[in-house]
Amino acid sequence: MGNAVLSREVDTYRRKHPRVDLKLSAIMIDSPGDLRMLVEVGNLAPGGVFVRAEQSPPVGSEVELGFRMLANRTCTARGHVAWRGESGFGISFDETNEDMERFARQLIALPVHLHSVYLADVLDPELRVSLE
Repeated sequence: MGNAVLSREVDTYRRKHPRVDLKLSAIMIDSPGDLRMLVEVGNLAPGGVFVRAEQSPPVGSEVELGFRMLANRTCTARGHVAWRGESGFGISFDETNEDMERFARQLIALPVHLHSVYLADVLDPELRVSLE
């Protein structure tokens, strides 16, 4: 068995949910509203997201991810910063609304070549971070 195959098996075993790579720009806003930073949602799973950012909030910080869809849906998820790395941080969802769950399921089920078409319907993505 090659190392690449083993690496994929270990990665699949460790992850609770399938995930899909994205390049979705979002605005990160801290709780007082003083800091606004452009970030990128790097991947999405039903259980959380990876966010590429120059600065990461502390582990444990409460986060809310939200955006609207052209289909007149509002997707929201509340969670916390689960880990930080050199290129960004991971958010573990504690609570998601039905629209966010549907969004994640539909995106994960789509063939990769249709992801950009589906993501074109996402409006005003924001990450609100509570630094208290």
